[in-house]
Amino acid sequence: MWHLRHLRLGFASLVYRHLILLRLFRLSRLIKEIDQDLHAPQPYHRWQITALEALHMAAEHFMVGFLGHANLAAIHAGRVTLKKKDLLLIKRIRGDMEPDVFGARREY
Repeated sequence: MWHLRHLRLGFASLVYRHLILLRLFRLSRLIKEIDQDLHAPQPYHRWQITALEALHMAAEHFMVGFLGHANLAAIHAGRVTLKKKDLLLIKRIRGDMEPDVFGARREY
């Protein structure tokens, strides 16, 4: 069994940062606020902690993958810093284009 203290400092801090990328309480507050906006006339909905944890894990997984690919795009361009164009490139490659107001997909 490995312990964080036996690993190199950089790797240990990366693992530690990944574990707390998003705070569950803040994300659950955001989810509940979005739920209230979508279902305004209805009363407040209750969320199970397992549902919030599942959304938390999915959001973290998406963010880590997306930013990792954007980092690879920046490295490919010979830079260390992420720029907006790296994020837009990865968004375009992945096909995560937002729908237009009329429901059509927007081209970047």
